[in-house]
Amino acid sequence: MKYSEHYLFGSFLIDVHNIDTNVILEALEIQQKQTIPIGRLAMDLRYMSVRQVMDTLFAQGDSTRLFGEIAIELGFITKENLITLLKSQKNEMPELIKILVDMKVIDHTQCDKLLTEFAQWEES
Repeated sequence: MKYSEHYLFGSFLIDVHNIDTNVILEALEIQQKQTIPIGRLAMDLRYMSVRQVMDTLFAQGDSTRLFGEIAIELGFITKENLITLLKSQKNEMPELIKILVDMKVIDHTQCDKLLTEFAQWEES
């Protein structure tokens, strides 16, 4: 499931299955907290040193600019590196449906049915 699809899936559960909006927001927050930051992945893949990550975070400060954009601007990584990092981050991201199962909002036996319904809902 793509990153944006997690939000669509949440909307589907709210609209079609009447799951409380606050529950979906809580699950999305959990997902965000469990997602590995780009800087951490850049160090793990040896694209950036600890010092470079720290310099990037310092340059980022309170701005709304994204870590990857700043790291490219500072010459620490390439656009291709960032694409690889973003793909890796997406692949490592916990799935919203699994978080909802862990929260006991959805029973694990419902997952396939819900994902099939979601695919049909998306097409309509």
